[in-house]
Amino acid sequence: MEATHDIARHRTKRRDMIDSRIRRRIEDRLAEIERNESVPLAVESGSRAWGFPSPDSDYDVRFLYVRPRDWYLALDKRRDVIEYPVEDLLDVNGWDVKKALQLLLRANPVLSEWLVSPIERMRTARENSAISPPAPGSAVRRATITSILAARPTRKNWPGAKPLA
Repeated sequence: MEATHDIARHRTKRRDMIDSRIRRRIEDRLAEIERNESVPLAVESGSRAWGFPSPDSDYDVRFLYVRPRDWYLALDKRRDVIEYPVEDLLDVNGWDVKKALQLLLRANPVLSEWLVSPIERMRTARENSAISPPAPGSAVRRATITSILAARPTRKNWPGAKPLA
């Protein structure tokens, strides 16, 4: 299957901060995945995406993929993630689009993070307008924000914290 995307298309100039050998490995891995699956979106996640990598930070490449129609029509439960072991700072994992949408409806914040990642690895031209972050004020966006705020640690949960007077 020929890739129908622009690999390493980025929203910011952070692309230039990525070593060309690593970028090539990422492109090769995504092309390998695209031989079997359609990948409408791939992004950088984690510390590198948000501009605060440490010297030993890995490259967290996350993607959504779409299987052939018959895969969705099967009656048996099928694996809905593609995971590779972390190899030389390269961490590549993806979710089937059905799984991603189910998690988004349950206010899982991970997909929202992927959708607003400042470093986009690829996006098909057709998907460019179809995939976007939840709209401000939408129920999904409110639920995502609520789940993030509920999960953050509070001062009373910190080890050794004393009650505020």
